[in-house]
Amino acid sequence: MTNNENFFNLSNDYFSFIGQKCLFEIQKNSDSNTNSKNVLTISCSDGEKNYFSFSGNNGLCLTTKCGSITHDNILGKFLSLPSNNAKALLKFFEEYGYFFRLPTNESNIIDFNQLIQITYHIKAALLLMNELQNTSINYEIILQLTLYLLLSPQIKMKISDNQNYTGYRDSVFDTIDSVIVENSSKCITIDDEDYYVILDSIYEKNYNLRVDEYEDISTGETFMYSYPGINDSQYRKITIAYKNCHNVSKIQRLIIDFLFHFMHSNGVIKNVTFDSGIEFYKSDSNYTLDDNMKKGLLLIGKYVLSKEINQHVSKMRPIYNPNTLEPTWKAPNLLTALYFSLFYMKPKSEIYRKCANPSCTNFFLVKTSNSRKKYCCDDCRNASNVRSYRMRQKK
Repeated sequence: MTNNENFFNLSNDYFSFIGQKCLFEIQKNSDSNTNSKNVLTISCSDGEKNYFSFSGNNGLCLTTKCGSITHDNILGKFLSLPSNNAKALLKFFEEYGYFFRLPTNESNIIDFNQLIQITYHIKAALLLMNELQNTSINYEIILQLTLYLLLSPQIKMKISDNQNYTGYRDSVFDTIDSVIVENSSKCITIDDEDYYVILDSIYEKNYNLRVDEYEDISTGETFMYSYPGINDSQYRKITIAYKNCHNVSKIQRLIIDFLFHFMHSNGVIKNVTFDSGIEFYKSDSNYTLDDNMKKGLLLIGKYVLSKEINQHVSKMRPIYNPNTLEPTWKAPNLLTALYFSLFYMKPKSEIYRKCANPSCTNFFLVKTSNSRKKYCCDDCRNASNVRSYRMRQKK
């Protein structure tokens, strides 16, 4: 049964919190140049509330005030929303409440593009968690999800006049941004070519970096080398950090080395998105990973996943509940509760699996030992069987 405090009950594997119901509207907004455009606004009423609870059996649930479940598996419903579908996402918020707590009876403009990126980060974290614990590892999916969480622009979003949301950005990029060009590296000559000798954490041995190629990348003046993306500012900073930045933590050095080798060998990354994956400057880039790079990728993927989740569950505040005389937690908003649902999953025993029916977007919770269950319901299984039968008949 819920009360006025958001709480987590250790003895019952259970936490709950109270959210707000919200309303979205399209309004005209005029700028200083007297031009008007349509903007999306959100408002919340103080009188209407949503009650949530979490348990190991039902996941995050919408309940009545007295604790009876009205909708279970809210995380699964959220994950099943079609990508970049504005109507579906807004309908979810109107039914279950907004990510953040808002001032009551006050209308605020929403940056919808940033809002979509928040949804993508939650989905990417869940999918990455699934792939990292699979017995059959799909390195391509792990690579795309890891690089999306690591390299996509940091989410910065205004919630209200007094609130802002900032997403995960790894501290390694503060290091990369601040590193300076130095010429103190050991240099050797092989077949009349000069190389910098770099102590490498991916291959655990020295790596020889061509001096003239490094000079072209670091200065942005391509005298000897010219390939797609060589003048990309992020690639330049990563290359400079690879040569010069060694007094950092092991994981930071591993990330720098991995990014350098991946781009240097496979193509410079132009962009990474949740829907489309990795976009290279060179359109025909086909990337490969050797065993050392695969090993490094798994370590980086686990690290990035932990940082993404830890940043959001850190907002859970421990308190002692005077009503139950038990330790409790206070959840500030729905976004934290969704991440806390991920935090509380047991990836070695249960995962969210996407329905194998190509026309279905649903995710469903399944035991990891049940490798045969590929569909969210009988209708999807039957639809896929009919589709397969028709394709065989065509052939």
